[in-house]
Amino acid sequence: MPARHPSPIDLSADRSGRGPALLLLPTFAGHRESWGVAFTRALAERFTVITVDWSPAAPGLTVPVLAEAVLALPALRAVTRLRLLGWGLGALVGLQIAVTAPRRLERAVLIGAMPHGRALHRRYPTVAELCGVAQTATPDEHLLGLLARLTSPAWRPFAELFLPQLLPRPAATLTALRAQWQALATFDLRPCLAEICTPLLLLAGGEDTLTPPHEQLELAAAIPGAEAHVLAGAGHAVVWEQPGEVLAVALPFLDRRTHPRARPRPPPLALPPRVRAGRMGPDTGAFKSSQGPTPARGRAVRG
Repeated sequence: MPARHPSPIDLSADRSGRGPALLLLPTFAGHRESWGVAFTRALAERFTVITVDWSPAAPGLTVPVLAEAVLALPALRAVTRLRLLGWGLGALVGLQIAVTAPRRLERAVLIGAMPHGRALHRRYPTVAELCGVAQTATPDEHLLGLLARLTSPAWRPFAELFLPQLLPRPAATLTALRAQWQALATFDLRPCLAEICTPLLLLAGGEDTLTPPHEQLELAAAIPGAEAHVLAGAGHAVVWEQPGEVLAVALPFLDRRTHPRARPRPPPLALPPRVRAGRMGPDTGAFKSSQGPTPARGRAVRG
């Protein structure tokens, strides 16, 4: 049975697998099944996977409120430090946790992240405009339109096949979707990015139109020690389009161990010329590819 969080936004979570705790935070309108059964099972072979539903519809919902609610889940009460895999809205919540609760977070992979939501809201001021439907459209029509935004052009003909995965629980209405969308409008962590000390890997789909790769690479460059990887040919729904490639990049990063007090080293100007001339990496403020297998269709990004 899902572990329930008694709060106005009513989050819930499931646990599966054995090993270090790995928190999965889904994309906008997502729920526990949005990751796909095979994807979650692969992670559960190495981790205790805690999957969260987004079903909040509280007025004034914000990303910080979601982050607080996630960390207060009963499923995390006995977890002192966790790993995190966030996608879309979940990536923003993960980024918020890295800022406000760094001692709880060992490392995180963020898919389709962005430093703020204002540019996205300028393009799509309402959920209906995001989904390309009328204000009076049904939830199914909204979500089918959303899938066209999430997937790359090659995958859009198959969008209807993924509707059952994206379809929220009955409690998640259009009101809930609008509340989540409004949370994106107020999200802005740009003033805090340079203070983040949690190891982060930013993973981008090369054809993501919601959170374009260049915006994600700029975000990685602003975070000390952050790494970035672009998977060519994938949209925002890279977890569905290239699940094997996502795992090949994410698992080696999540498997690494981090000293709880570890912090990024000084920026290049604090280093002697001989060191600055050496190989660029996280300790010089640049971002590089994740260690381990590199998908043939992906490309690592270096500073």
